[in-house]
Amino acid sequence: MKGIKIYICMKDVTLTGGTERVTVNLANLFSSKGHDVTIVSFYKGKSEMTYKVSEKVNVCYLLEDMCYDEGHYVERVKSFMNAYSALKLFFKMVQIGDNDGIISQNFISNSLLGMVGMANKIIGSEHFK
Repeated sequence: MKGIKIYICMKDVTLTGGTERVTVNLANLFSSKGHDVTIVSFYKGKSEMTYKVSEKVNVCYLLEDMCYDEGHYVERVKSFMNAYSALKLFFKMVQIGDNDGIISQNFISNSLLGMVGMANKIIGSEHFK
């Protein structure tokens, strides 16, 4: 079987948490099975990743600035707009037909990817505290 092209989209893969660990584990597993995997991280909050990513996995950071969506309403709107800007960069990087699937690990990316007609290619997941 020929490997498929998979993008795993998330908020910030450099953070230390369950979502980041699961993302890296999935990416490493899929790449070990011969698939072309790219982790697309909206932000890069730290200079190094906590979890070890296989050299077969590509990691792409869309924005270098970190913006958290917790707190005041204005900060949430800013975070949404930053995520929207990052998704625009993502769409430039990835043609809609240039992938076999997207695993989205974030409410904002799940919603925006669905709104632009990519819902049939998305596996969306959400992690709540």
